[in-house]
Amino acid sequence: KDRVLRFNKMPVKVYITPYPEPGFTETCIKGFDDWENRSSGLIAFLRVDNPEEARVRVVWKRLGNKGAADNCLLGAQTITR
Repeated sequence: KDRVLRFNKMPVKVYITPYPEPGFTETCIKGFDDWENRSSGLIAFLRVDNPEEARVRVVWKRLGNKGAADNCLLGAQTITR
């Protein structure tokens, strides 16, 4: 929607919904780490165990046709509220 979301308080608390495949979570964590590193300290993230404490929540959703044999988890979506 052509909006910019600004975080006024650091670190930004992040909750990552558990996923049975460890590689998904590890890759997500690496993405946040890379974002921190590339911002040269302008943004910092802190993982929290309680989703109610988080400013950002990562959730996993299936994409594709429901019930289709080739249903997959590929893709990306960003939702801000």
